[in-house]
Amino acid sequence: MRVRFWGTRGSIACGDPDYMKYGGNTTCVEVRTAGGEVVIFDAGTGIRRLGFHLLKDPSFRRRGYLFLTHFHWDHIQGFPFFTPAFDPSCSFVIHGQFKMGGRLEESLRGQMEHNYFPVKMEAMGARIDYRELIEETVDLPGGARVTARLLNHPQGCFGYRVEDAGRVFVFATDTEPRPDQEVDGKLVELAHGADLLAMDAQYTPEEYPAKVGWGHSTWLDCVKVARAAGVRRVLLTHHDPGHDDAFVDGVVRTARAEFAGLEAAARDMEVALEADRPAAPGPARVTRSVPVKAHAIERSEGLLRVRAPSTVEGLCSPEFRQEVERAMAEDAIREVVVDLAPLEEIDSTALGVLASLYKHAEGQGLAFAVARPRPLVREVLIITRFSEVAPIRDLA
Repeated sequence: MRVRFWGTRGSIACGDPDYMKYGGNTTCVEVRTAGGEVVIFDAGTGIRRLGFHLLKDPSFRRRGYLFLTHFHWDHIQGFPFFTPAFDPSCSFVIHGQFKMGGRLEESLRGQMEHNYFPVKMEAMGARIDYRELIEETVDLPGGARVTARLLNHPQGCFGYRVEDAGRVFVFATDTEPRPDQEVDGKLVELAHGADLLAMDAQYTPEEYPAKVGWGHSTWLDCVKVARAAGVRRVLLTHHDPGHDDAFVDGVVRTARAEFAGLEAAARDMEVALEADRPAAPGPARVTRSVPVKAHAIERSEGLLRVRAPSTVEGLCSPEFRQEVERAMAEDAIREVVVDLAPLEEIDSTALGVLASLYKHAEGQGLAFAVARPRPLVREVLIITRFSEVAPIRDLA
């Protein structure tokens, strides 16, 4: 696996001469798997140069996989300039956060509307498929897999773990320490045993108190995560637009005194991760067990109360959805509440089932809500904006 940095800057691109060492383009990272697949993380301005490089590369198979961490502009603004997307011989699968209302395609299409850009997305000749994710693992051709986990950032942000041929690369940009944790446990889980962790270090510890809530970390936070997760090597990234090369050099000198295997991601930096050892086990993939029938469907004074199955597989079974939709059709029903207390986790397919039930209820003029989600499920409902259309209740 090879990792190359085409964009390392956060917030806004910087073209000043004093920014050339660490780079002025916003976030974009290319991973070439051992099987030769092209995996791209984020579509900041750096993806423009990557596109030129790919079309000149004879090993490029005219296909790729783009994983967006989130939709803030510095992470998508280079997409309209990604030349392979205009080539009919190319195809791409774009992955991003599940949001109610088709947020993934909408976000990319929106920045190419007439008021902002002269070329519409329809001009892109490549085949582009969209896949919206929750917290789950995506298997790629050749055996590589990419695991997504939600990080602490306004409107949500994914961190990604790539496992391929016994090596692990973790990309965790735009993340801030959680106020109730010394070290973010979810990020430590994601980065466990990684060979290379590229992590947000936009601020220094001295700058951070004035930036609380903005969704970014410091070099010290990177060191804490690396130590807790047993990471071998750290690259600081998402450099602040106010930090020139000399400033970042100083940050690296200070941080390296705390963690020897630390550098700053730089313009065109390439890191080869050779497959010479078994990979450390990372976050478990969502397990699929035997579908579980809904424990109960209760009716009371116009209220249909549905107790969800205890597994994602059960929630996604056609039998469950059909049973609930049949119950919704009863004349006396005016409101539907799905009790999520039995469900320990949720993925994009399960959330799609809930969205389908919501749409079905809306079509029949019924109110729809969910109740008692566990903390992880609640977090997903809020970040995906599902809770904005289906309120969360706390039923006894």
